[in-house]
Amino acid sequence: METAFTHLYSDDIILDNDNQETQITEEIIKEENEEFQITEEDVQVVIKELKGRKAPGIDEIKNEFLKYGERN
Repeated sequence: METAFTHLYSDDIILDNDNQETQITEEIIKEENEEFQITEEDVQVVIKELKGRKAPGIDEIKNEFLKYGERN
């Protein structure tokens, strides 16, 4: 993420037009996405660490459902 902001707000980049700016931005986003892929294993680890008996969020899904619900 730091890389994206560094490139986006750098004074070193002089752009000829909006198209070039868009292309540079898309390349930075692609780089960031390749570096930070969330895997199923990552999600499983986080779900195991969820605390029980907590109020659900805006999605109204309780932690217990995620931890102990049926897996497909």
